Amino acid sequence: MITLLTTTYNRPQFLWHCAVGIIKQLLPPKEWIIYVDDDFNIYAEVLDKILRIIPYAKVLGGTHIGRVAALYNAHHHVETDYCGWVDDDDWLHPNCLAECSKFDADIIYTDFYEVHPSKITIGIRNTEPFTMKRMLENNILFHFRLFKTALYHKVGGIDLSYDTSMDYELSLKMLQYCTPHKVNIPLYYYLIHGNRISALYSDRQIINKNRARLLWKS
Repeated sequence: MITLLTTTYNRPQFLWHCAVGIIKQLLPPKEWIIYVDDDFNIYAEVLDKILRIIPYAKVLGGTHIGRVAALYNAHHHVETDYCGWVDDDDWLHPNCLAECSKFDADIIYTDFYEVHPSKITIGIRNTEPFTMKRMLENNILFHFRLFKTALYHKVGGIDLSYDTSMDYELSLKMLQYCTPHKVNIPLYYYLIHGNRISALYSDRQIINKNRARLLWKS
């Protein structure tokens, strides 16, 4: 069974599109945990809509603690064998979980689409191998990933000392123990816009990725 995690801060306008992608899953997750890293009142309208339609949605949070801490806290509520993160401004293809569930691997990942204002294209990093070697050379984490909850705990989970790029640091730790399985189908929609996290905090991401690289190269 699969749990999906989504954290969200100061952008309720995106969350419904994310929810629609989850509603349309041919194989629904066991649970969708939405951690609102913000005041619930800001999200009241969209959360009410989601909770009326999605019986397996669970809402946590209500106070701003930062995205990394929100993800860390959300993971304490995961009870399924597999877990995956869906950013609040992205969404899944309807076949995503059904395709991923066909395989038994510690990490399962997919190709992705880039959603631009006027077009949707195949992600330019789809051909990049998800390996330790390539990760140390370049960030390729734009795809959807499912990973075993046991693996998450085995590597110590999210490092709270990272204010960004915690997914990069976590992936490096996981890659010590497994070879990911790739689903060669684009099943994740990555939205390109000026308020995405990678655009707003690019400087911090560079610093944190370099920090993680140094730890594994040393």
